[in-house]
Amino acid sequence: MCSASRAKHNEPRSPLVRFENHVRIDKPIDAVFAFVADFRNVPKWSYSVQSVEEETEGSIGLGTRYHQNRRHDRQDFEVTHYVPPSFIAIETLPGSVPAFRMRFRFVETAGSGTMVLNAGEFDAVSHRLLARLLARKARRDAAANLYKLKELLETGAATLQDGRQVTL
Repeated sequence: MCSASRAKHNEPRSPLVRFENHVRIDKPIDAVFAFVADFRNVPKWSYSVQSVEEETEGSIGLGTRYHQNRRHDRQDFEVTHYVPPSFIAIETLPGSVPAFRMRFRFVETAGSGTMVLNAGEFDAVSHRLLARLLARKARRDAAANLYKLKELLETGAATLQDGRQVTL
């Protein structure tokens, strides 16, 4: 191993904050997948995201890139896996802070419903205790966001945690 590789390998890494959540939505899998896979819709169900713009042209799919503005930071990310209507994954591009990876799995349920399974991880601060606290908050926030997604898709409207009222 060369010294440059060794130095990079031995650098202290921030702990990853991981979370998993799921929600059942009383809508067909194709409709739920299409809505979630268009990440420009995220501000309608995730209170911390203010805007998302598609940076590439054409149909949504593998390699589609986005830029998102959140309350306190910004990220560029791209679709890394795209298997309609069952799976989509995204990952931030180099230079985005915090770096994150998100996966959404969609499973058809009885009665034309859809189970949405969301798993994510992001780079946290180097302080382990603070990372654990962030992990708990991330899990709670992600779960709340999924329930806002459910509310929006099932009723056509939702009030986000920050007071924004959104409609389909």
